[in-house]
Amino acid sequence: MATLGGGATPSACLFCEIARSSTSATLLHSDDRVVAFQDIKPAAFRHYLVIPVEHISTVNDLKRKPEDFSLVSHLYDVGKTLLRRDAPQSTHYRFGFHQPPLNSVNHLHLHCLALPFTPRWKSIKYFPLGPLGGFIEVEKLLQKLKPLSAVSSTLRPCLLSLKTVIAFHGCSCCTDILPSQVSTMSKANHHSHKSQPVKTLTLSPYPDTMVACC
Repeated sequence: MATLGGGATPSACLFCEIARSSTSATLLHSDDRVVAFQDIKPAAFRHYLVIPVEHISTVNDLKRKPEDFSLVSHLYDVGKTLLRRDAPQSTHYRFGFHQPPLNSVNHLHLHCLALPFTPRWKSIKYFPLGPLGGFIEVEKLLQKLKPLSAVSSTLRPCLLSLKTVIAFHGCSCCTDILPSQVSTMSKANHHSHKSQPVKTLTLSPYPDTMVACC
């Protein structure tokens, strides 16, 4: 887990002070990993922030590691529990983070919103903005942080191991496994039907794993 200065806490971080209960902010939830409180300038019917106790500046400091995936999942679980408790009548919830340079505080915080937005114009602050960053939904961030071991376990059984090329004779199950880089190689060494090419799929994020499909 990436932290400022190897785990050091910045002296001027307001959210660190809230996490240490050094302010008058009312905590809606507190455990050894995260705390939650109401946004001081709510943009929706219910608007809570869930933050890690440990100082992490932004989503850019998170890595594809089990501990970061687990932390964001816990932030999300706490946020969902609070909104379902306090705004059960809401039919639409939003959960996500502002990405630099549009984040307001350099301490990771999950926005938990029970809609509608109040006033409605504040919804513009919670749109994705492509290369400019903007708002990223928590589910999308979790996909980016999902550990590679978890990703590999979801692949189809025909993906056996790294550095293995498997020839399939009319295997239709391989055509929609993952977005892939497709190249063509000779079929001479794999099939008796030399007149037809075979597609070799190099599957990201495993560049050494290839599947040959008819």
